[in-house]
Amino acid sequence: MNSQIRRFAPIVLLHFACITGALLAQEGRDKVTTYSLADDFSYTNNGAASTWSYRLDDSASPSPSFPLLTLAKRNSNELWGSDFPKPPLMWSEESGYWGIGRNDTSEEQVSSKNGTRWARGEVLFHPKSGGSPAGLVIGWTAPERMLIDVSYTFGRGSLQGNGIGYEILRRSDGKDAHLVDLRNIGSSVSNELNGLLVAKGEQLFFRFNTSGDASGDITRAGIVINGRQAAAKPVMTLQPSGGTVMAGSKLTLTATSIGEGTLQWYKDGKPVPNATSASYHLRRVNMDDAGTYSVVMGAATSADAILKVNPQSIPPEPYPSHTPKEVFSDTLAEQER
Repeated sequence: MNSQIRRFAPIVLLHFACITGALLAQEGRDKVTTYSLADDFSYTNNGAASTWSYRLDDSASPSPSFPLLTLAKRNSNELWGSDFPKPPLMWSEESGYWGIGRNDTSEEQVSSKNGTRWARGEVLFHPKSGGSPAGLVIGWTAPERMLIDVSYTFGRGSLQGNGIGYEILRRSDGKDAHLVDLRNIGSSVSNELNGLLVAKGEQLFFRFNTSGDASGDITRAGIVINGRQAAAKPVMTLQPSGGTVMAGSKLTLTATSIGEGTLQWYKDGKPVPNATSASYHLRRVNMDDAGTYSVVMGAATSADAILKVNPQSIPPEPYPSHTPKEVFSDTLAEQER
């Protein structure tokens, strides 16, 4: 009996070790790391390789470099002509009203001059208008290869705002790929993009512009990125693998393929006419575009990507005064110099 136990013990131990190893590997794949713009916001770390970065948008360039904001010494009252009792600090430049900051005070800050309410721990920003560099950019850099889900909320922070526009770009090996954009978010937008496979060093750029009217476009920003270990074996996937966007957005779905043969996009199980390229562009998303998308390439079929569509937010009514001087401390022309 003892000899039988000794004979089977190595087998049992080996089997147990295999199970333990498999469970640990699965635990590693299931571990989620969260990157939050608000929680991770820093006034000391704003570099090209930082996980989060705060930048200007040199939109006039065909290959924008998104120069970093360089100063964190001016406060929001200086930038916006607000009268917050304890004005939060901003990443900005020596002059101008564009900048981004977090309310690190112990309480909500309220400005009677432009109607802005700034919650504790919340991030607010204002894009630059006019010539290049114009707009404002929030960058995120992948610290390792991972599969990410991106959720974001942007909303009007001041009653004097008339809505901003935004675009999300993905930069890999110096090349930019469009993910989604919307010309005017209206009062607010809350979207998500799921299942994006990113390599170490790849970047997402959230680009914001004043949508044609710079007066008072102080904006709330919440971005949360959840990352988990990606499967090592390459498979045919859709990027993003699903999500929620607002009607009126422009959205690009891309198939990453490893097989050969003719590529065909499907929606709700039916082939999409003339959709045979690796990227499928929804140039103006409407409610009927919600559904399940997939790709067939030769003998390979991708996993489904489920797209949800929210109704479009109506742009705010124009504020009675369009005079930037009544919103900011200087005139727009002076601040643009």
